[in-house]
Amino acid sequence: MILVLEYVLLLGWLLPLSWCYWSWYHVAPRFALLDAPARSFMQVTENGHRRFCDICEVFKDNRTVHSSEFGKCIPMYDHFCGFMQGGVWAHNFKAYLLFVLLIPVHGLFCVVVSAWTLSQPQYRLILGCQIVALVLIGLVFFVSAIFAYFLWKQFLGRNVLYTEECAPIRYYKFESSDMIIRRDVSKPTENPWNLGLRGNFAQYFGPWYKTLLFWVPSPVVDGNHPVRADLTSLVPARPIALDEARWNRRRHAATTGFEGHEDLENSTVVRRQAAHTF
Repeated sequence: MILVLEYVLLLGWLLPLSWCYWSWYHVAPRFALLDAPARSFMQVTENGHRRFCDICEVFKDNRTVHSSEFGKCIPMYDHFCGFMQGGVWAHNFKAYLLFVLLIPVHGLFCVVVSAWTLSQPQYRLILGCQIVALVLIGLVFFVSAIFAYFLWKQFLGRNVLYTEECAPIRYYKFESSDMIIRRDVSKPTENPWNLGLRGNFAQYFGPWYKTLLFWVPSPVVDGNHPVRADLTSLVPARPIALDEARWNRRRHAATTGFEGHEDLENSTVVRRQAAHTF
C-alpha cells in the first residue's frame, strides 16, 4: 500500500512537470502572437496609448509581456523557472501550480514513512542512514512547502505576476471612456485582476471539476481577464451600440464634413476629411 501511494504521488508531480516542459519547448515556439483585439478594459501606457512591442511589432494584450528568454511576447509570462528550466506562462500555469503543490505533499508523505521506519526493529541496523534520509527529506519538504505557500498566495491570493511586481505601477483605460486609471498592482486592493480567492482560483483552474486536469489550459489563456467589480462600476450605465455609434459618426460627417478616425500608430482619435457625405 505504501509503495502504491509512493508511485501515485511521484506521478502526481512528474506529469504536470512534463506538461510544463511540453508547453514551453513545444507549444510556446509555435505560439503565433497577433495584434491584441480592442477590449472594454485595456492596459495602456502612461499617456493612454495602446501598448506596442517594437520587437514583435504587435499591439500587446492585457498582461502580455515580452520575454527576453524566448524572444517574443508571451501572454501572462511570469518567470523562467531555473529548477525545471522552463518558462511559466498562461498555457502551463495550472500544471505549474499543481507541480509546486504536490512536491511538498510527496515530501510530507516521505517524512511520515521515514519516521515510521525508525520505530521498526528490522531497520535498526541502518538507523544512521534512516536518520540522514529523514533529515534530508524533511529539509526538502520544508523548503518546498514554504515556496508553494508564497507562490499560491501570490497567484490565488493576490493574482499578480512576478513581471508585474517588478514594475507595479500600471495604467488602464476603459474603451468607452478617456479616463486613465493608475493602479499599483502589488497592492491587492488596487490590482484590477484580483477577484478574491474564489475568483482567482476560477481564473487559473476553471471549474472545480477541472482542477486536476493540468493539460487543460487556464480560462485566461485567451487574454480575456475579468475585472474587479469596483472598476466595472466606472463603465457608463448605457454603452452606445455599434450601429448607433456608426450612425452618429455619419451624421456628424454630413454636418461638419469631418469624421472620426482611429490612428492605429498613436492609438488616438483624429479628425480627417469625410470621404462621403450623407
